[in-house]
Amino acid sequence: MINKVILVGRVGSDPEVKISTKEEKFGGFSLATSEKFKRNNEWQEKTQWHRCVCWDPNLANTLEKYVKKGTMLYIEGQVETRQYDHNGETKYVTEIVIPRYKGVIKMIGGQGGSSKVQTQTNSRSEDPTEDIPF
Repeated sequence: MINKVILVGRVGSDPEVKISTKEEKFGGFSLATSEKFKRNNEWQEKTQWHRCVCWDPNLANTLEKYVKKGTMLYIEGQVETRQYDHNGETKYVTEIVIPRYKGVIKMIGGQGGSSKVQTQTNSRSEDPTEDIPF
């Protein structure tokens, strides 16, 4: 089975970078994607907002140093839904998770509209089939 998401959009507000209980950085941000379509001979735009969470400390450092509101990003991650209890009521949250080792964040563009692309990815160097017990 596959759970992979690829999005290109603009960051809605400056990323929040925090330290986990294991003393590792992680980051969160909102990403806006939009599509244009024609309805009744008139162009319209529909924007979707995605809550993104990055669990890789190296990528979180990149978010903290270089990514600001309005930055265009290319991301690869996976969809995850979690639940939590708030005042006795169960709440559900769906997020785009950019995991360790498999996550990708690329900054598209640069200051002044240049075509500079800054890439930050992580790839797992060990054999992924190593832990399979059969």
